[in-house]
Amino acid sequence: SETTDTMFTTGLGLAIGGKYLSKNNWTAEILAGVGRNFIYDKSYANESLYARIGISIGKRF
Repeated sequence: SETTDTMFTTGLGLAIGGKYLSKNNWTAEILAGVGRNFIYDKSYANESLYARIGISIGKRF
């Protein structure tokens, strides 16, 4: 039998990105940033800092 541990943490970070809107109402967004966990547990993660990147594509109605 396998056990699963759950953990809650909170943090704060900064990100920068941009958004593009085409004439046909298609959108594209890209972002990158870094954050820091306030509640840091070495048994859960090796570092208190984490990176965040994202890409989204969508249609505006």
